[in-house]
Amino acid sequence: MMISMQDDPQAETPLGDLLPLRVKAVLERNGIHTVEGVRQAYPHTLLKMWGMGMFRFGEIEKALFPGNSFTPKRVYSPVRHVEGSSLNGPLSPGTVLVLSRAGIYTAEQLIAIDPNELTEIRGLGVHKLREIERAFFSGRTSTTQPADSTNGKASPLCLSSAREGLVSQPVQNPMMQNSAASTMLRVIDPHEIPLGDLLTAQVKSALERNGIHTVEGVRRAYPQALIEMRGIGILRLRKIEAALFPGKSFTPTRRTTSRQTIKGTSLNGALFPGTVQILARGGITTEEQLIAASPNDLLKIKGLGAVKLQEIESLFFADHAETSLPGKLKGKLNNSEER
Repeated sequence: MMISMQDDPQAETPLGDLLPLRVKAVLERNGIHTVEGVRQAYPHTLLKMWGMGMFRFGEIEKALFPGNSFTPKRVYSPVRHVEGSSLNGPLSPGTVLVLSRAGIYTAEQLIAIDPNELTEIRGLGVHKLREIERAFFSGRTSTTQPADSTNGKASPLCLSSAREGLVSQPVQNPMMQNSAASTMLRVIDPHEIPLGDLLTAQVKSALERNGIHTVEGVRRAYPQALIEMRGIGILRLRKIEAALFPGKSFTPTRRTTSRQTIKGTSLNGALFPGTVQILARGGITTEEQLIAASPNDLLKIKGLGAVKLQEIESLFFADHAETSLPGKLKGKLNNSEER
């Protein structure tokens, strides 16, 4: 019996109170219940465990590995490749995937395809078209448009123009309309620069909802038209200024709305619009009608409360004798003041 005890491996040490409860719970969920188990899993296996971040990993090091401080290397995931396509590498995986869904797997197919078909491919937006342009059409010129009479150069291809009507290179040629390809290879004002990544996504989205898609459009709308757009407040205006108007800080003047007037009454101006409107609903549209109205008539008008009654009193009964103000009206005012 003594021999068997000596042959047994050394008893394992339970975690006990060596670690915080949350760290201990994470280890136990991953099947580690002893100190020896932690030592065997340190460091890589521990870091790969679900729920084990760098903070909890540091707590384990302090408790069980004093003096150690393991810093994992940043792991870069391999670039995703689309199977069966030779466009992997020249183009990003997302662009290659979109093209492969449309049956385009080689550079020859991409160059030979009709420009109109490219713009109709689902998922192939402006950014991906520009990527294709840079990779395959950067040195190619259009044969559908004659050379520019001013500089004698042909127009560079611009695949993204069909989607957004913009060019990535400043050119002076007019819009090409001679062939099917020319509908996509448009050349317009070089100042029409897309917003791109100049602004945050929320600001860009607010501008696009209001019909602004280019930097020039923002410059034309700045500042008054911008601040009046739905979704553009002072904070977003400041972000636009920081990105496109450095050094400028437009402060809008406080807008005062024009005073409302009620049609068909001569009490406009003398009383507030709300009071005039309530009196008009009660059939009182002139000063004579108001002064001649009986106390019961005024008190029966719906919406004519103590504040509005005080307004009427201060304007139409201030210079009259006490008896000139109807007793019931005065009593209602006094009751409101006591409350």
